[in-house]
Amino acid sequence: MSTARLPRYFRDRIVRLWTEGENVTSIVEILRSEGRVTTRTTVSKWIFRWQEFSCLEDNHRKGRPSKISTEMAKFMEEELEKDDEVTSVELQRILARRFGVQVSPPTIQRYLRETLQWAVVRTRFGPMISEKNKLK
Repeated sequence: MSTARLPRYFRDRIVRLWTEGENVTSIVEILRSEGRVTTRTTVSKWIFRWQEFSCLEDNHRKGRPSKISTEMAKFMEEELEKDDEVTSVELQRILARRFGVQVSPPTIQRYLRETLQWAVVRTRFGPMISEKNKLK
């Protein structure tokens, strides 16, 4: 069974059906007929949360701490201001030497994209210059 979050629409729908007098099993069947497969446990959880807290929001999930410290982030930003053509592999080597931390190039790229709003720009096609045009 998927552990994907239940969209807000379906949470609201569960509570609406519950307040209209439907039981947990019938709510599961109604949602299934609408194209959303869910379990009795999930429906019961959202009904309980509504009864106890009058809230249908997800709990905050902290996640794994970042390998990139604020000092490293500041350093990377300064490096990019100096040379905006530095690659993530070059940044990886610089961070390893300076801070003694191994950070993968994809992690560096994701950090730059999501936190610093830097975009990766690549040339997809270049002009083909024939030998005769090189002489002109």
